[in-house]
Amino acid sequence: MLFLAATNYAAGLLHPLKAVPHSQIPALQLSESALKYKFDQLKNRPEPPSVMLLGSSLPMCAFYYSEGEQLSKAIVSETEKHGLNLIQSYPEANYFRSQIQRKFGKELDVFNFTTAACMPSDARLLLSRIADSKKQPSLLIYGVGLRDFVDNINPPPGETPAFKALCDARYLVNNVDIVPKPEARTALALSSLSEVYRLRDQFHLMIESWLCRDFRRQTNMERAFSAIAMERAAKAKITPVAAAPQAAAAIQNGADLRPKAKTSRSVVAVEAAEPNTPSSNLAVLDYPTRYNPPNYNKLQQEMCELTKIIELCKQSDINLVLVNMPVSDGNKTLSTPGLREKYLSDLKSICSKSAVPLVDFETVKIFDEKDFLDTVHLSGYGAKKMIEELLTQIQQRRLASMSHNNVQ
Repeated sequence: MLFLAATNYAAGLLHPLKAVPHSQIPALQLSESALKYKFDQLKNRPEPPSVMLLGSSLPMCAFYYSEGEQLSKAIVSETEKHGLNLIQSYPEANYFRSQIQRKFGKELDVFNFTTAACMPSDARLLLSRIADSKKQPSLLIYGVGLRDFVDNINPPPGETPAFKALCDARYLVNNVDIVPKPEARTALALSSLSEVYRLRDQFHLMIESWLCRDFRRQTNMERAFSAIAMERAAKAKITPVAAAPQAAAAIQNGADLRPKAKTSRSVVAVEAAEPNTPSSNLAVLDYPTRYNPPNYNKLQQEMCELTKIIELCKQSDINLVLVNMPVSDGNKTLSTPGLREKYLSDLKSICSKSAVPLVDFETVKIFDEKDFLDTVHLSGYGAKKMIEELLTQIQQRRLASMSHNNVQ
């Protein structure tokens, strides 16, 4: 038992991904390590935050790209030190906090706990661990979108970054029915006992990177990305020699290899290469596959998870504001009208029955194509527009009474 505790402690001090270039790290592992980092940051805070942000990459990108000059240099340095993806690991929301102070005259502590590809089943796990750590906020702003409820590409519960990073034995026992695959249950059980086992994929990746570097061989991921890059370069009639050097990093991070027109608009680009226009990035994001064929069973399951999140918030004395994040008109055409209508109908019905305030940005006409980096993720300009409208709605509709360390 002492040996197990010692190895777990030693493994927790190591950061295997620090030794691996980001171009060689699968997206899900980037999310997993970022989520663990955020949770550790939250636990180490002396007091719970007044406001917490939760949700997928939709709110994550919005609050990150709104930072601008207020981006924390200390966090940038810290994430580089641990080999983490900055945008996914960023736990602050300084611009949002400054706008709360401007609008309400109060300086509140805001923690950004958003995570890429977060489904409601993931969000419930995160919120449960937050409540267990006694760091639950007074106000939770949870941003959602259709993708969060129906994604055909995302791994099932039990295999997502959230479960791999934070599912402990108690949560697994109490919610074993949500993890459909027996092998996933076994892996989660072992991960809850052994930090070495939980980090096994990261250690494997680190060793593979070392060996490939020493023997001058490409990793499996680099070979795959290089092949895809050459294929895309040929289709776009780009000289392969010019396209190949940046292929692995660019494609993994969602970049389109086609030439882009020069633009005067400057956008911070950390997670992705220079943002593309909404029309050019449709295929890269693969939203047609995420939405189709329509998965109504998954929609129903994740709506049930949303109901449980609402119940957990009430039990933990957390005031919840649900935000249906904006998406571009182009993205809306990628899903069937029936699926999107069902999503909106269920979302409004659950909020109405539970008396949870809903701020719906999808059905209002205040955003246009230039507000998005691609088809769903807001640019810095679009994010600031959303934040202004969100705080205005909270103020006008009295969705929450902002007061220092006591948001009601």
